[in-house]
Amino acid sequence: GLSILIAFVAVRLGPLTVPGVAGFITALGLVGPTVAYATARPGIIGKQRDGEHPLWSQLLHASYLALCRTTSIVSRLRGDDPWNRVAPGVLLGARPMVREASVLLDEEHVGAVLDLTCELVVPARLRKRARYLCLPTLDGTPPSQVNLDAGVDFVDAERGKHTVYVHCAVGRGRSATLLSAWMLHAGLADDVETAEALLRQERPSVRLHPTQREAVRAWWSQRSA
Repeated sequence: GLSILIAFVAVRLGPLTVPGVAGFITALGLVGPTVAYATARPGIIGKQRDGEHPLWSQLLHASYLALCRTTSIVSRLRGDDPWNRVAPGVLLGARPMVREASVLLDEEHVGAVLDLTCELVVPARLRKRARYLCLPTLDGTPPSQVNLDAGVDFVDAERGKHTVYVHCAVGRGRSATLLSAWMLHAGLADDVETAEALLRQERPSVRLHPTQREAVRAWWSQRSA
């Protein structure tokens, strides 16, 4: 994979040179995520229930986490809304920036946050002032069936009390998958395609991967049985 290629380049540069050492550190940081994707185990990234990465994770996956943060920031330059209201009491959006936490809390009246990322951290102020649930999911993949259950139940329980903010990195895949499942549960859609289309009406960037649609179908087949 990419980590092997970077390590090879590092060897060619010389293991005791600055570029060589940087290359080895970068390659090491990509090994864990490679294994996580190969085994469908987001827990390898190490994100905790409180939404933080422990020190070992920050050190071991440093290059991967830095790449994800950079990609998240760059993706926001596309001009998409940071979030959109997709149903009464439910916002779908990107991982909030620090400056956006106050807007969500004070203007959007967010009282619950559902975080689908395993690679990013939500501003501490938002996690501490709102009810917070972290269901770590690898980018481009669906939440597990257990996490779809947990996430749908969380949205269902919280939206009657305050606004719920559901997010992944950019608010178009993992979080939209979870909310597609919730829309089926809430009776707002009859199938995943309709749910996705309804979400896209409010947030045009929503795009589910085929594996994410299939995960919702499998979940709904069991949930509605």
